[in-house]
Amino acid sequence: MRRTLAALVLVVGALSAPARASDMGAAVAFPGLPLKRAVALPRASAEAVLFESGDSVPLEAPFIELLVRGEAAPGALRVEASVHDGTAWGPWTAVTDGEADAAGTFWYRFSLSGPAGAAVRLRAVGGADAPAWILLRAVDAVHKDPGSAAASGASALGGTLAAPPPLGGAPRGSGPPEPVVRPRADWGAAAAVNPYEMMIPGGISVHHTETDSPRGEAAAARLLRSIQSFHQRGRGWSDVAYHFLIDADGRVWQGRPGPVVGAHVRDRNDGNIGIALMGDFEDPAGRQPTPQQMEALHALAAWLVWRYDMPVTRILAHSHQEQTACPGAALFARLPSVRAEVAARVAAADPVAGVSP
Repeated sequence: MRRTLAALVLVVGALSAPARASDMGAAVAFPGLPLKRAVALPRASAEAVLFESGDSVPLEAPFIELLVRGEAAPGALRVEASVHDGTAWGPWTAVTDGEADAAGTFWYRFSLSGPAGAAVRLRAVGGADAPAWILLRAVDAVHKDPGSAAASGASALGGTLAAPPPLGGAPRGSGPPEPVVRPRADWGAAAAVNPYEMMIPGGISVHHTETDSPRGEAAAARLLRSIQSFHQRGRGWSDVAYHFLIDADGRVWQGRPGPVVGAHVRDRNDGNIGIALMGDFEDPAGRQPTPQQMEALHALAAWLVWRYDMPVTRILAHSHQEQTACPGAALFARLPSVRAEVAARVAAADPVAGVSP
């Protein structure tokens, strides 16, 4: 099956300057636009505007970029954006950077800025070979100018290293079994843009990737590369944000290697291990994590809690720590049972040490 969507994304220059982990932006809302729902695109014999978002809700703060993520059916499509600066609408502008993979998962970055109170629009332009549908998962406005600090986040330890040891280190006695973790080489990870910063793990944050939830090793590896590309080239971060990612079949994949600072919670990355389940659990269709994902999350979290002697109450949702819908309502609702299951597994494996409340 021919797929030309990726060819329409402009990949300009080298990676953008690394941004601080707090430069995550804010969601852009469009009244009446069904985010996370596929929108059917009309057929056209010649190039035409096939989709337009309408005006967004005015943005509360100045912004310097727009980031768009989603999926599309096979076909050729050009996505453009425009900004209303309070006086007039600016020209329709093509993407500055971005990527669409063979399965249609895409991210786009627009170098468009505006003041507080500005609004934005999106549109899709295509012709006879345009896709049958497009789905927008998220539109974000980046509010801060990317700085010179590495997006691994600030570390109180201050040490850096290019290739850290695997997360976990030497065992400290009997405990829950260490899960099998697929290494970065298995999914074709790119190298980090900057050296990693060491940390002492003290808590776990649970996320969703806000993407589709592929089945099979090849599909999971493809999505992992797309997520890393978005984090490095779109967000301007040093590497993929999370330490571990769990696919729909329950495979655990290594994200950032070793006990290093991630980029998954605003200003709270030092000592914080990020685990992301691959999927979108704020999806209006009500998608749930698979049983295999939940089993893998229980096993991984139990081992990490035991290995680093963490209080089980330090297993938190992303949304416990900043204003966000992550990890989605469907996964957020399971966090109490995750803590209970982790505590039970640690206590059963190591009755003397138990688990801290």
